[in-house]
Amino acid sequence: MHRLSLGRAARVRGAVRKTRDPVLFVREEGVGEPLVLLHGLASSGRYWGDLASFAERHRVIVPDLLGFGRSAKPRNAEYTPAQHIAALRPALRQHAGGPFRLVGHSLGSLIALHYAATYPQDVSTLTLISLPVVGGCAWGHGLNGSMGGWHRWSVHSRSGQQVFNAGIRLAHPVWERLGPRVRRDVPPEATRDNLRSTWTSYWRSLEAVVYGTDVPALLVRLPMPLTLIHGTADQLTPLDPVRTLARAYPNVRLIEITGAGHNPYFTHRDATLASLTDSLN
Repeated sequence: MHRLSLGRAARVRGAVRKTRDPVLFVREEGVGEPLVLLHGLASSGRYWGDLASFAERHRVIVPDLLGFGRSAKPRNAEYTPAQHIAALRPALRQHAGGPFRLVGHSLGSLIALHYAATYPQDVSTLTLISLPVVGGCAWGHGLNGSMGGWHRWSVHSRSGQQVFNAGIRLAHPVWERLGPRVRRDVPPEATRDNLRSTWTSYWRSLEAVVYGTDVPALLVRLPMPLTLIHGTADQLTPLDPVRTLARAYPNVRLIEITGAGHNPYFTHRDATLASLTDSLN
């Protein structure tokens, strides 16, 4: 495991340079062709659990995204796709060293999509699990496009952030014990990391990435193969819009996991691993 400093903070040949840049926590395991796994909203790299299934054939690189898990959570960040990518790319360039296979789940699938569209030379294949397709909705905004007062205060004001981040800190010890019992569709370790994010990183990432991404506009920019893996019973990110994408774009292949919800990697592991192996070959 590595805690990677970004930008001017990188440790170079024994010299440490001072920085204010954010830091990402990165887990790495295995040898071979690099494979990057990106987790979803309010989760961490621990979502992917034991990496042995991948590590026999790949050097698996698993970062905690900006604002989540053990990575830095800058208070003033807007957590836009561009900011997530700016934090992510130096980590991936250092650990992967060259083109890599990229897999993302939920929020991580959108960040992976933005990354592949922005830096296609870095990505050899792209696989997206439980891709949210909700672009065009203005989260926290009214019908006239203006931001709602509650959303503006709770998510975008310092006082609102302080109040709700304090609440998250108070709830953390209780969630450590009760979370894995409540959320049985997610690995216990990743469930415990739900409250390692902040109110700010959660809601701003939801607003800027999930509700702010125009998925079709990014798909037309992809030169590499794209595989979508989606559960047929996913109620959080419904399957129908994903089916529409797969029919509309010839470079998109859809693999449906029958009966799976939003976390097929955990609830339908064998089928999902087989689909991932297929997409990575």
